[in-house]
Amino acid sequence: MVSNEGGQHRRGVPWLTLLETVFLLFGLVGVAMVYVPAAVILGAVLGVWACERGAADKKRAAVVRRGDGAGGERQ
Repeated sequence: MVSNEGGQHRRGVPWLTLLETVFLLFGLVGVAMVYVPAAVILGAVLGVWACERGAADKKRAAVVRRGDGAGGERQ
């Protein structure tokens, strides 16, 4: 996040996430051109992976907002 002078936060465009998504979709289409069932299985695995990654990012952002330590121990 980038903060401006008013104390508000604005989120930048996630170019790396967009590039990664496009790259994975092209790979998935390539696999589908060869063998469709493998593409369906791979798509399901990548979907679960993306959801887990998103949940971890949200949890990490919540910890940073609260100001807790990175170790997770409580005092």
